[in-house]
Amino acid sequence: MYNSSSQSNGPPPNAGKLIRFGIVVAIGIAVLIMIGNQGVILSMNMSEFSSQFTKPLQYSLISAVVLAAIALVNVDVKNRSSVVWYSINVMITFLNRSRSDPVSKNISSFREYKMSIPQFTIWQLTKIFLFGAFFVNIMFGLGLTYILEGNDLGVNKLPELFSLPFGTPQGSDGAQTVIELIPTLTLIIPPILGVIGIRLVIYVGFHSIIRVLTSYIYDSSQGKPKFLNYVSTIEAVIGIGIIWAGINMFFTEQIDYNTKYVIGGTLAAGSALVGFSIFDKIRSKVLTHPIKRDLYIRIFALIAIGIIAGSIMAVNNSIADTRKIEYLGPYTQQQISLNRYLAELDKVKVTPNDVKLTSVSPNNIKSYIESNKDVLDSIRIWDWEAAFAKLKPEIGLIPYITFGDNDILRFNNTLYWTASMKPVVPNTVSLENRWYNEHLVYTHVPKGFLTLEATSGQSVKTEDLFPQRLIYYGEGGLFHETWSAFPANRGGTSAEIDKAVYSGNGGITLSPPLSWVFEPNFLLSYPSTSVHVMRYKDVYDRMETLYPYFLYELFGQKLDIYPVTDGKNTYWLVPLIIGFDTRSVPYSMGNPYLRLVGFALVDTYNGDIQLLKSGD
Repeated sequence: MYNSSSQSNGPPPNAGKLIRFGIVVAIGIAVLIMIGNQGVILSMNMSEFSSQFTKPLQYSLISAVVLAAIALVNVDVKNRSSVVWYSINVMITFLNRSRSDPVSKNISSFREYKMSIPQFTIWQLTKIFLFGAFFVNIMFGLGLTYILEGNDLGVNKLPELFSLPFGTPQGSDGAQTVIELIPTLTLIIPPILGVIGIRLVIYVGFHSIIRVLTSYIYDSSQGKPKFLNYVSTIEAVIGIGIIWAGINMFFTEQIDYNTKYVIGGTLAAGSALVGFSIFDKIRSKVLTHPIKRDLYIRIFALIAIGIIAGSIMAVNNSIADTRKIEYLGPYTQQQISLNRYLAELDKVKVTPNDVKLTSVSPNNIKSYIESNKDVLDSIRIWDWEAAFAKLKPEIGLIPYITFGDNDILRFNNTLYWTASMKPVVPNTVSLENRWYNEHLVYTHVPKGFLTLEATSGQSVKTEDLFPQRLIYYGEGGLFHETWSAFPANRGGTSAEIDKAVYSGNGGITLSPPLSWVFEPNFLLSYPSTSVHVMRYKDVYDRMETLYPYFLYELFGQKLDIYPVTDGKNTYWLVPLIIGFDTRSVPYSMGNPYLRLVGFALVDTYNGDIQLLKSGD
């Protein structure tokens, strides 16, 4: 007879497998969606922006491959070691050991571990693929491409740099040598020094430490620890590190009369340790323990090098206190010459203005004012705060726009305060309707500029100055926070503000299923309709994406951009400034290398970018 208590209440026999399978499938789908989304965005960027996007991408890939290869690729084909795979091998062995086995029995010597040639080769390529993104340096890629195309960045003059600390410069010769090397010292040298340092840490430092530890564990299990061999390895690691520090001292922001002694002492100390290491390595074939006398010799040798270098520097400092011009003068002259170049002080024109106060007779005041009317009428009376306060009420109660910035502009020798605006989502929009409104409704600013005469404070017709007032590409607000879109087949029907129908060149049209991958909500909203998507609508975001070579933030603040017009279209005028860290440039004292190289015009309606070169 059927009895409910006799029925099994447990899960089906294959429930565990089904659950695991479901988890794997869910993870796979999530990863596929993420990869698919990034792939669609990459494809969109390449289709919409063409070479504007692919050029920075090319420089990024070149820098990633070259720098990652220098830092991570192991060229020791003979030993073919890998800390990662050795660790995995040890972990597997450790997990499979029996409880009675000692730990030392399951840890093999790293010195004896060797990968097969195919595995070793594939692993080197895999490291570049996995970690290349961490080494991206667009300016290095740009500089390297420039050199490979047969151009000169002054690399051939680099050997002259190594002689600067060891001689007293005459005139401005040292500064001139460095000036010719600035492209190399700012674009190429810092990334190269960085990745070589990483390589030394990994393959000289970390590998050697692992080799010493595992060798000690293995040798101890055999009852024959070779302490002298371990000491020689540690000496070599420290010595190579000190030598590398000495080499880096050639690429420092300050050189003076003591720099050569600092470099010489550092290189001597490192070389001494490497020499001791070689000597101990040879003796370790016979001896197992270091001799106490030898340890004292090494310590006293390093102390002696430090005392000699320090004493010479102290004597030089005491002499320099009384003979500053002779000792400090040549180096100060190099610093002045180089920093004048960095700041372009030689291009500054000094115009003397001899201001004289002249008395005017009370009877001539009226005529004096009339004769200087052109100057007096152009004096700007309204400042930023006053102009902002007067222009703000002109927005009225419009809830979906707010002020973005307020700039002083000149039209036909007349100054105007010009306020630009940005779209925002009104507070009255409910949460469930927010996505639709921020992406398909509040896509632009209908009348994006207001103007005020800076002298009289009178509002003027903005259309007379800016015929194109529609802002689809602007500054801040929803332009920065998100993208906008509209169905490609909407015809004359529009959900945008004021029923506007966009007819410009900005954006890209996505057809299903690409539109679904880009934004899953389109699968529900427009399952069978192509969607026109407009991205990077914030001017700063757009410029940083397409022209990442320039600085758009300086000293903690974003650069000011200004609205300008050609009488028909309106543009954002963006200054293009390049800037480099000069900590690797001798005599620079760390002052930045900044140059205004031109301007970019970003169309407020289409988002098109034109570059204007400034100077030579």
